[in-house]
Amino acid sequence: MIGGLVKPDRREFLRASLLRSGALLLGFDKLSGFARPQNERDNPFRGGKQLGILEFTGESRAPLDAIIGAGLDARLYSDLSTLNPEQLVTPIEKFYTRTCASELVDGGKPWTIKVGGFVQEPVNLTLEDLEKSAKPLGMHLMECSGNTRATRFGLLSVGDWTGVPISDLLATRTKPRTDRVMVSGFDQYPMKSATSIPGADWIFTLEELQSAKAFLATEMNGRPLTRDHGAPVRLVAPGWYGCTCIKWVKEITGRRQLTRRLCRFVWRSGLWTAESSIALLGFCGEGRAR
Repeated sequence: MIGGLVKPDRREFLRASLLRSGALLLGFDKLSGFARPQNERDNPFRGGKQLGILEFTGESRAPLDAIIGAGLDARLYSDLSTLNPEQLVTPIEKFYTRTCASELVDGGKPWTIKVGGFVQEPVNLTLEDLEKSAKPLGMHLMECSGNTRATRFGLLSVGDWTGVPISDLLATRTKPRTDRVMVSGFDQYPMKSATSIPGADWIFTLEELQSAKAFLATEMNGRPLTRDHGAPVRLVAPGWYGCTCIKWVKEITGRRQLTRRLCRFVWRSGLWTAESSIALLGFCGEGRAR
């Protein structure tokens, strides 16, 4: 008993804790339902009072909400302790960053996206084309596949996005028997990186793009994308890791097999299941990932 209340056992404590943390990260549209048990009398924390916050020992001291490094080596870890039920969207300046824009990206020139290889006729989409069709697409959580204790689990943020669904763009243009689509972004840097290999592209099946309701984003939190978050256009694939959400999108093309670079990345980062690893080996050109 604690202050007249029954002390919860370990299982009850973990269940209640997970419900609350899960509500912050996943239950955007049903938060009130997650925020309290259906039967308040069953809530092990009923009548409880927060006494304070204890930090884990030996944790990373990496700064939060501030850019460190530059280019491919740039990082910004979001401070998740500031989340609350009333404000789940991460401010743009605090949205996690895995890579900053290259100095070679010329924002002064008209931006076009080359679409070809799987459409009836190749086309160059302009930013104006996308903006005419852009619409609010809601809040989506994005997480880097490298989000670990060393990053203070700060490679995780929520944005309120505006853009154009991929399915809208491809609805009347796709060739029959198209297998895969590769989305590529500008990724050339003047200096060599100590942590990353240049080359921003990801290959999806059409079904994967459609089931994820992937879209080309032009705005974030009601404002145009910033350079470091992929301006003027980035891909957002809800439910997929941030490494697939290509920034500075320049080209969308049809593919019949994965690129070697992508095979190496997927193999190295562990982004596969037992079934998909077999498929991966079959689509890596020479039958194995290097």
